Amino acid sequence: MEEKKSSSAGVGVMALAVIALFIAVKFLFGMMDAVMPSQWDAQVWDDMYDEKGNVSLIDLRMIPEEEFVHADIRFWMEVLGQETQEEQVFLLYRQELNEYVLYLPDQDRTLKNRDLSATEEMMPDGRVTLVLRARTAEESEMVVPEEQLFCIKSESKDWDGQRVRILVDGREKDVVRMSAIGSNIYDENGMKVS
Repeated sequence: MEEKKSSSAGVGVMALAVIALFIAVKFLFGMMDAVMPSQWDAQVWDDMYDEKGNVSLIDLRMIPEEEFVHADIRFWMEVLGQETQEEQVFLLYRQELNEYVLYLPDQDRTLKNRDLSATEEMMPDGRVTLVLRARTAEESEMVVPEEQLFCIKSESKDWDGQRVRILVDGREKDVVRMSAIGSNIYDENGMKVS
């Protein structure tokens, strides 16, 4: 009988030790997440410059292909894959992150962050339009037409996020706008796409 008590006590102590170890490991990983940003948050943002070469209040980063798998981007691109036309570019507002994803389909040269500029222009009605210009560098390498994604964040107090013009190598493109709110995507008229 005495032997049975000591063996069940040993099992109990082992079970408590396993539980304590599990809690300690979970706590340790929780602390690491708090101290170290996730890969998504740790991305480097570059300042954008306006047409005069001044730093603008718009930040930019190129989205690498490995981030195309992010749920809202992947679904958005699937929706767009059925609709893209030659003179169109696409802008997705990601409400939860308060940022914009710019999709440039069928680029025959790879654009770098430095190839894009952002200028806020006052319109006659007093509202500000963000004008994004992409200029392909002369020395850039020709590639098989590829798609490129850029992420844009605004710190501007003047631009309300509504008016956008996008010019690629001097040609104004038709901007198709959508919004990601939660797990749903809406077109520019507020109609649910997903």
